[in-house]
Amino acid sequence: MHYRCSCGEPLNVCLKSDFERQGVRQKNYTIWRYEKFFPYVRKSDIITLGEGWTPLVMFSDKVYFKLESLNPTGSFKDRGSAVLLSALVRLVKEAGGYISEDSSGNAGASVAAYASRAGLRASIYVPQEVSGPKFSQIRFYGAETVKVSGGRSRVSEEAQKAAEGKFYVGHILHPLFRDGMRSLAYEIAEQLGWDCAERVYVPVSAGTLLLGVIEGFRHLVKSDAIDSMPKMVACQTEQVSPLYHRMRNLSYTLPSKIESV
Repeated sequence: MHYRCSCGEPLNVCLKSDFERQGVRQKNYTIWRYEKFFPYVRKSDIITLGEGWTPLVMFSDKVYFKLESLNPTGSFKDRGSAVLLSALVRLVKEAGGYISEDSSGNAGASVAAYASRAGLRASIYVPQEVSGPKFSQIRFYGAETVKVSGGRSRVSEEAQKAAEGKFYVGHILHPLFRDGMRSLAYEIAEQLGWDCAERVYVPVSAGTLLLGVIEGFRHLVKSDAIDSMPKMVACQTEQVSPLYHRMRNLSYTLPSKIESV
């Protein structure tokens, strides 16, 4: 299955209904407190490990940190995995219960964990130089792991080949994975008492988190749930900066080995 428009751009989820504060499930402290605003997910199909509703901690009078490392597998990617696999679990099981994904770390671990929770078989394709701890984490969740030599695009190609006729759930391209990131915008707004943040700084690699959070805030503004759109600031490390280079029309090659920040 392909998740890119013929023009080359990624597909997006278009929401027709407004965000309503009274629609929030107040006694649910996961991303599914906003279940109503992910209408393509059946309640009986929800796959959850308790992701979301992470603490928003005050650092100073004007600065807060959202502690996404407290998600089940240690990253914000759990938001996307939960929504994506909840939406697809029936179709995947009808097609044999197999998915493939390509990742250099966090997304692979997250998809592997949620696939296991859903009773699906997962093959995670990773670069040959994948981080040892991340590789171990993916395997810990029971996924088949396949190391691929070559660049990041080659890893993606191999994962897509493996899923021919089945389900490739590549987190970079799949609109439902990206759409799961909307929940982060909803949480920030609600935890601030529906008072809009002036700026939101987002860690970025390919940009799925950035795009999803933007869509979440746009939905809130359009629905008059918050007064204005915060300024979004994308932050990339110097070593992993494809978006920075693309926006400046500069060439970029992902290094084979990344030093920890």
